Amino acid sequence: MLEACQHLGAIWGTMRKNAFTLIEILTVVVILGILAAIVMPSFLTPVSEAQVSSARGQLQTIRSQIELFRSKNGDLPPVAGANGVDGLWDALILNPPDGSSYLDRIPRLPSDYALIWDGTELRMRYDGLDTTLALEVPTW
Repeated sequence: MLEACQHLGAIWGTMRKNAFTLIEILTVVVILGILAAIVMPSFLTPVSEAQVSSARGQLQTIRSQIELFRSKNGDLPPVAGANGVDGLWDALILNPPDGSSYLDRIPRLPSDYALIWDGTELRMRYDGLDTTLALEVPTW
């Protein structure tokens, strides 16, 4: 009997060296989760900053083209469609009155950003989760 127990102990010892226990696997998963939580914000911050920079730059470019349109045509583009921008795109890109396009294409804004044209002022709206940006964007 003692010999059989020793034999089972030897088998168990061999198996133990060839596999990981559930506790060991869970420990590694928890450690990887903690490391990911530490590292991820450092990757997300530059992406967010790039989106803000892109949105702000596009807003300024469109505003300058609206002013150029006004100086050449003596009037501002009309308001039409959702947020008024359909009339803006029509006047600046698709069917400009003087025949020269002011923009190459309709700008592609980062997600959660939208333009609003009321016929006199071009504003930007932010619909994302960052409350600081939601307060800052309308002041651009």
